[in-house]
Amino acid sequence: MEIRPQLREQLRQLRMPGMWHALENRLAEAPQTELGHLEFLSLLIQDELTNGENNMLATRIRTGESTRRLERPWAATCASKSQAHLGLSSNF
Repeated sequence: MEIRPQLREQLRQLRMPGMWHALENRLAEAPQTELGHLEFLSLLIQDELTNGENNMLATRIRTGESTRRLERPWAATCASKSQAHLGLSSNF
């Protein structure tokens, strides 16, 4: 199945480049898997979510940002509110 050229541009505008690559792969697998439309779409979305998570983790590792914040995204907000409440500096 040929993918319309404008679809690639639309996915780029939506900042979903992982879905473009996943779509190519999933379309190649489609004849063997016999998935329904919703199952196929669900796999594409899961592929894009996984791609985004992998990119975020790679960026954090590359920039040296702690990966512990990935486990508790609320922790930084709670800590800064507590510090502000106690009048402490952010270099705590």
